[in-house]
Amino acid sequence: MKDIIEVKVSNNCNLNCKHCLWKHKDNSVMDMNILRNILSQNSNIKKVYITGGEPMIMHPDSLLLFDKIIDDYQYIDWNIATNLCYPLHSYQINILKKMN
Repeated sequence: MKDIIEVKVSNNCNLNCKHCLWKHKDNSVMDMNILRNILSQNSNIKKVYITGGEPMIMHPDSLLLFDKIIDDYQYIDWNIATNLCYPLHSYQINILKKMN
C-alpha cells in the first residue's frame, strides 16, 4: 500500500493559467469526510498532497473540517499546492501554518 497520496479537493480556481492541466472548472468540492475515511482506513499514509483547482477557496465549512483532520492526523506530512493569489482569512492562514 502506498504511504503517499494526492487528494484533489476542488475543481474551482481563481486563475485561468494557460499552462494549467485543469481546464474544466466548477464549484465542486470534495467532501472532507471522504478524506477522513481514507486516512482512518490506511494507517500507513505518511504524506498527503492537497491539490485542486485552488484548495484555499473551498467553502469555509470544508476548510474547518479539513483543519480538524490535520489536527487528528498530526503525524502526517501535509503539503498543499496553492497559488496564494486569493485573499486569505485568518482561519485559512492558520491551516497553512499547520502544514509543512
